[in-house]
Amino acid sequence: MTSPGNEPLQEHPTVFEVQQLIEQSLNGGKVPTTKTKTPVDTIKETCGMLQSFGFNYLIAEYDGSGDSGDFDYITLMPKHPDSGARDINVVNEEHQKSFGAFKHETLDNARTKTQKETLTRQLDAFEKALWQILPSGWEINEGSFGELQIDIANKTIHLVVNERISDVHTYERDF
Repeated sequence: MTSPGNEPLQEHPTVFEVQQLIEQSLNGGKVPTTKTKTPVDTIKETCGMLQSFGFNYLIAEYDGSGDSGDFDYITLMPKHPDSGARDINVVNEEHQKSFGAFKHETLDNARTKTQKETLTRQLDAFEKALWQILPSGWEINEGSFGELQIDIANKTIHLVVNERISDVHTYERDF
């Protein structure tokens, strides 16, 4: 990967990768087998369920400015946003909804306690996985911002990261 000036871009480890390194250092170089499932695996496993509800695409816009960081929105859509002529922010497709609304409605419609518990676990793990594939430190200082795009039908994930970098130019002068 290179920048516009053809300098190599530095990729930062994901939040999950940093967590794995910490686990290794605490456990003599080994990660417990219960913690080896990656967020990418979790996301791809959930794609089938999301597609069964009629969704084929997810966009999550995030912004890490101000040392806080958050997803501005996570939107599930029945088709890829480029398939229509309108801008994604004004698309009002039937069945398009925020992940939060989808999660709430899905859990409310669970028929049994076991089904609700299973769905809760799966959707919570999916949401956590979205956070874990962001680059480590994305919420620090100026932070990074970008978009996480998931093609649910093809189980592919595309992450766009825009790093905000402050430059400091120092000079000294004696009088």
